[in-house]
Amino acid sequence: MNKKTIIQIAVLVLLAAAAAGVYLFPHEAEKALGFVTRFFEEKLAEPKAPSPAAEHRPAAGAPAGRRVRPSAAAIPTHPAKGQVRGAPFVVDGARIENAVLTLFQGKDGSAEMLLTIAPVGMTWEAPAGTTIKVAEKAAGAPRVQLSWKEEGKLRHEQFGENYTLQLEFETEKNGKLPGRISLVLPDEGRSTVAGTFEAEIRGFRIVNGKPDLASDSVGTFEFLALRELLKDDPDKAVKDIVFRDGRLAPADDVMPATGYIEMEYRVGDGAPTGRRFQFVKDKGEWQILRTLGSNEIDAAHPLAAPSPKKASPALFYYLAAKRLEAEIQKKHPRQGVYGVEFTERHSDKHKVAVTEVSYRLGVDAKPMRIVYLFRLKPGGWTLERELGAREKLNINTGKIEKR
Repeated sequence: MNKKTIIQIAVLVLLAAAAAGVYLFPHEAEKALGFVTRFFEEKLAEPKAPSPAAEHRPAAGAPAGRRVRPSAAAIPTHPAKGQVRGAPFVVDGARIENAVLTLFQGKDGSAEMLLTIAPVGMTWEAPAGTTIKVAEKAAGAPRVQLSWKEEGKLRHEQFGENYTLQLEFETEKNGKLPGRISLVLPDEGRSTVAGTFEAEIRGFRIVNGKPDLASDSVGTFEFLALRELLKDDPDKAVKDIVFRDGRLAPADDVMPATGYIEMEYRVGDGAPTGRRFQFVKDKGEWQILRTLGSNEIDAAHPLAAPSPKKASPALFYYLAAKRLEAEIQKKHPRQGVYGVEFTERHSDKHKVAVTEVSYRLGVDAKPMRIVYLFRLKPGGWTLERELGAREKLNINTGKIEKR
């Protein structure tokens, strides 16, 4: 793939992120878009040996307070810690993905406190060897968000100005990016964090001018979808891109890792167009498995059909999706199906199961609901019929009852 196509994809991903609200302030997207082309032109150029005396300078047009030559300002060398809203905050781990740095206390995924700073670089870049310095009135500074649990719910507070920050990143090693931080926020408790951390680098990236298609990330799917869209014409006037329902299923003992994403876009002043992509990880890299139409359901087109002999959510979802897809294509051939969700219950004792499917016949349409009844027969599990609006399955007895 040529440099021009990668630059075009980068711009489209940035626009999609801005439309999805990834950027808190509009000027962040505008300024990032202003230098994304220059960034990739430099990154994808023939590599040159750096001059020993070269300084690390900001890309032309980059937001103020973003990338500057590292200073000698003292930052504590102990592991990062401080206080957030008057409560002690100890950084137990860190990650960086899609230009978002997250420091957290507790276990990743169920942290009690989080501190996020974004953007700390370009979406597909690990900001190794850079420093971000923000004075209280710096324009175009990254946004900072505090998150904490209160009465069992996660609360948030955001800051775009009136804070001070020095954030230094070192050299990447083995997928980790060491760094140092000194942060003072203007909240009522004057929250502070200072010290060292080591962030796990996640997500899709361009490495040495090539896309890292081994990355288990929805960002990889976005890149592959846009590359497919632009493969015949890198100058195609694509706009108004929206990605939906990106998800990844890890590999198991039998099946490789698979993925899915929906993309809606316009070409020029044309009508919105939708494409859906299924992905598979083969020989360590993600690739497009197939493209689906807007009236096709992901669960109806698995890499391999589940065995009808064994009761499993995958089997019931597959059979329900195939039946629903066929009915929609027959009754509503011009409409797409969106937001499909499944729930199932089954009883091996009574050899019966039900699967409820929620779906919409349009992006903003009202959700609809349908329930299918399954029974275990000599040849395996079979979808027997749709349950009526006044019917329900008593899973304890295996009998159909009236509501």
